[in-house]
Amino acid sequence: MGYNEGVPADFGLTNIPSAVHNVGTQNDTYFVATGENVDLKPQKLIDELMNSGEKCNLDEVIVVTKTTDGTLLWLEQGNSKTGLTHIQDRHLEDFASQGVDDIPQLINEILKTEPIKKGQNQKGLYADYALNGNTYRLSYGTNGYIVSFYPID
Repeated sequence: MGYNEGVPADFGLTNIPSAVHNVGTQNDTYFVATGENVDLKPQKLIDELMNSGEKCNLDEVIVVTKTTDGTLLWLEQGNSKTGLTHIQDRHLEDFASQGVDDIPQLINEILKTEPIKKGQNQKGLYADYALNGNTYRLSYGTNGYIVSFYPID
């Protein structure tokens, strides 16, 4: 299966090698949107995260970004309970059914939009986002660490 097979044309992914930005370990490759030079770990935000006093594993950070209200959030590789590993283990099929093959890029894109709902439940803080006809929930800690991300519709 090709990198973009099943991805809607307006999603903006491409197989063009110059559009590939490796932000994972040597075995992971994440693809970025065409027409923009998307850096999922801008040095300015990495520096802000390092100076924030929050515990993080910089070697495992995949995405670091700010929400529209200026909150610093980051995604690490994580484990079976949190982070990208958790997201892939629990929700990869849900994303694939929507044609999403680049979860870190989608998180980065989603966080540039206003949430449609924010709240807190027994598992912690969350924000719901709508993009391209789909609704997603992003769960995160008070420190900004992204715990989970998944489609809710």
